[in-house]
Amino acid sequence: MDLANIKAWVLKEGFPLEMRAAAEMRAAGFSVFQGRYYTDPDTAKAREIDVLAIAEDNFGVFQFTLAVECKSTQNGKPWLLFTSPDVYGGYNRLRGMGLFSQRLGQVLASRVLDLSDNVSWFIPVRPVAYSLRQAHTQRLDVAHAAVSSCFAAGVSTALSGSGGGWRFCVPVLVVDAPLLTVSLGKTEELVVEEIDHGLLLHSPGQQGCLVHVVAAAVLPRCASEAYHAFGQLKTLLSKEIDAE
Repeated sequence: MDLANIKAWVLKEGFPLEMRAAAEMRAAGFSVFQGRYYTDPDTAKAREIDVLAIAEDNFGVFQFTLAVECKSTQNGKPWLLFTSPDVYGGYNRLRGMGLFSQRLGQVLASRVLDLSDNVSWFIPVRPVAYSLRQAHTQRLDVAHAAVSSCFAAGVSTALSGSGGGWRFCVPVLVVDAPLLTVSLGKTEELVVEEIDHGLLLHSPGQQGCLVHVVAAAVLPRCASEAYHAFGQLKTLLSKEIDAE
């Protein structure tokens, strides 16, 4: 058996990035599941998500999940987030935070001002993107498939189960090629900047939210910030959780 050949194939398929993402999420405090299957809410077919990182309160009432899709790029082609100051202007800020079960949505709606003041990870620090593309390729489906995968897994996770479960899911796309924003400047010149963490508004239908697009180099920071956001949400909702 040619082990070197097997190793080359594993590297080419991008499995090390998935393994690294899982390790960083686990180190941050999440319970991690790799290669987890979910039911696609649009097709009702079983599909695989690279990583599910889950955190829960002590009683299992509130569940916070990251649905993580990893895209390893052997050719190093950059990922481009096309941004505009107007993308997020009229969008429902609560819906933008993530995907959540109906019961949790009702509770969050009553605390929306507290959320804005106390959970900083969900507040965009730069213009939100309206489109994601991979540079130097004509294939539109590469970026779309990656975003759709983590979003569909997020919808499935948030709406799974029965009863009054409090499930909150954030779609995350991890890339190991350069991540850039593209926008028009004040004098209509093209502005291209490298970033390490951007937000893409993905709203394919009645449901939609911000997808976190993260450079692999800052996975430890992203995982830590996400787990901290879970802690902030849990603290904010502690009275409601205890009442359940």
